[in-house]
Amino acid sequence: MDVFAKGKLQQQLIARYENTMASYVRRSYLILYNAASAVAWATVLGRVIAVFLFRGPTLVPVSVDTFVRNTQSFAALEILHSLLGMYLSLLCPSN
Repeated sequence: MDVFAKGKLQQQLIARYENTMASYVRRSYLILYNAASAVAWATVLGRVIAVFLFRGPTLVPVSVDTFVRNTQSFAALEILHSLLGMYLSLLCPSN
């Protein structure tokens, strides 16, 4: 194997390693993001049920309004994830 082929092989191995690490980081981040999102929406549901049962339906909007707005704002990151190409979606067509 000549020197040029060795250099090219090393470059391919390094590129493959970097792609694998980037993929691992991206997957880990998305799993963490989705877990946090699921916890936030489960908390919204829990608050709605608790307020409904213990204080009545008229106080549900007042007591969960701020938390729902914050959770929904957090969901705006979905658009950023799509624009950055972190996963395939209909917002940004893939190649």
